[in-house]
Amino acid sequence: MVSVNLPWELVEEILCRVPPQSLVKFRTVCKQWNSLFDDNKFVNDHFVQSQPQFIFRTESKIYSVAVNFKGPRIEVHELPLAIPGLKSEMPIRLHDYVDCDGLLFCTSYFNGVLIWNPWLRQTRFFASKHRYPVTYDIGYDNKKQYKMLDYYKCEGDSSIKSIIYEIGLYAKKVKDVGSDSTWSIFQSNSVSLNGTLYWAGVDVNNGIFIRSFSFSTERPTTFCSLPFMYDDDNVLALAVFRKDRLSLLNLCNKTSEIKIWLTKNNINDREVGLEEDVVWINLMTVLIPNFPKFSFYWYNRPDLTYFLDNDDAKRLVICCYDETDQAYIYIVKGVMFKKIKIDQYEVLSDYSRPHFHTYIPSLVRPSRVKEDNKN
Repeated sequence: MVSVNLPWELVEEILCRVPPQSLVKFRTVCKQWNSLFDDNKFVNDHFVQSQPQFIFRTESKIYSVAVNFKGPRIEVHELPLAIPGLKSEMPIRLHDYVDCDGLLFCTSYFNGVLIWNPWLRQTRFFASKHRYPVTYDIGYDNKKQYKMLDYYKCEGDSSIKSIIYEIGLYAKKVKDVGSDSTWSIFQSNSVSLNGTLYWAGVDVNNGIFIRSFSFSTERPTTFCSLPFMYDDDNVLALAVFRKDRLSLLNLCNKTSEIKIWLTKNNINDREVGLEEDVVWINLMTVLIPNFPKFSFYWYNRPDLTYFLDNDDAKRLVICCYDETDQAYIYIVKGVMFKKIKIDQYEVLSDYSRPHFHTYIPSLVRPSRVKEDNKN
């Protein structure tokens, strides 16, 4: 058989579409392939093409749930924790984590921040003289300095206060952002897009908006309004689509009707969206048979997460629990519907249920996180 040498540009295009867990196995094929892991353009292009997955933790393990649309079926993988540097810096009992650009950030049970890429099996630990918060969001400024944002509420004060922690090598820089009384309730999860945080929020007049927090200006703003009225019985979930647009799931808990909204244009680095240029498209409206009903309060939103297929935006994938606390994946496209049970994981000793996140695998190395000078 005669071997054929493909143009290098075509090889890169093909490898951009290979999942990270498979691509890392090809590093030893040749030096040129291995060099791609250090090529910023390839890493960014691969991240754009990377298909979202779901990720969750139990008491001692972390799992990923990939969706294979051929079938369709799901593939549950236990992510390896036997990584050099991981056990020495963090006990095997994991508490929580936040993802940003395919990196996982964890602050629990030690003084510092652990940054981890499970597919590259690489970690990096930033020690600190002080404890970081347990619950937080991650983003970065225009200099690619990663920062975490902690929200808290003082007793007797209706406003929400926030603190920024700058992730450093030893000392952490802390800035009290102050309070924001113009809005009060989170109505969705938050997502990081190009380092800026976005979430759905409700103001004191029951107006519903997309709020944002820029780590460059270090202040929250109203990014844009949403094209529907606020209903406190609805479930909202926010997601990033193809690394440049926002999508929003709006579930009517009474009728189980699900509407998916998508921004028409890319979200750039502007701080505030203008009413006329942030256009939301009603991408689809679906009614899933026997979809669970959720019991919740404003301070305890349902554990529901989702993503849109990168290659087919009208294919919807939802992960949530039913009324019996059993986790399922729902795959919907047009009249096609598939419900798949998730049961291949370690059961928690206290019988609580794992929390699911939507996670986009990447080839970003923890070593790319900038350091502060040790002091």
